[in-house]
Amino acid sequence: MGMGAKSTASQALRTCAAALAVLSAAPPAHADWRADIGTFRIGIVAEPGGGNTVPGLARLTDAYTNALGMKVEFVVARDYAALIEAQASGRLQYAVYSALAYATASVRCGCVEPLVAPVDADGAAGVRSLLVTRDGKVPGLTAIASHRIDTGGTILRLAAAGVPKTSLRVLWSSAPLRYGPHAVRSDLDAEAKRRLAVFLTNLKSLTPDVYDLLEPTHSGGFELAVSKDYATALAIVRRGTRGD
Repeated sequence: MGMGAKSTASQALRTCAAALAVLSAAPPAHADWRADIGTFRIGIVAEPGGGNTVPGLARLTDAYTNALGMKVEFVVARDYAALIEAQASGRLQYAVYSALAYATASVRCGCVEPLVAPVDADGAAGVRSLLVTRDGKVPGLTAIASHRIDTGGTILRLAAAGVPKTSLRVLWSSAPLRYGPHAVRSDLDAEAKRRLAVFLTNLKSLTPDVYDLLEPTHSGGFELAVSKDYATALAIVRRGTRGD
């Protein structure tokens, strides 16, 4: 090999080595979302009479910080209207909603999506309304106007109170309304969504004390949620905005 060829080959090797060094020094592409966000803000609604305090705030903040690998801050909103406005405007990346509040946020800006929702210990993921008659006293819905309607809780509670289940008949049932979700902005980086989903769906089994702080009402853990799970809530909100 001549001197010119050797020089060309050597220069090419040095160029390749320099390129590899640059590539190895560059941070992973998915790390940029942390720098873009700066501080990850989570919004929740204040408990009645609780002011701006959040039970176990330090513990919750640490848990989310470890899950995301970045600074996390909780923001306490005075009500759902304020929470919706904050997330719609981009001041919050994440919010804890009721079903109807989430649906309102979705209709308001189309910029949010459910990530997870809680379930009960028995696996129940939501509620539905039933209209029940006892001993056939109401033959059908058309006869409702001449009867009084009471709130009697669930069929199981009626049975526990001594009402025979065989005497009850369901006249009408609503579509299911899923428990309210933890929702993120749709433009949140996919890696952040993945980290949050893994953290939350494993929270009950791995750190139940943190789960109880985050979700004191429904004790079954978090399951993944999607927009279609809130079709009933969305229909209710849209009917309301149309004035139906």
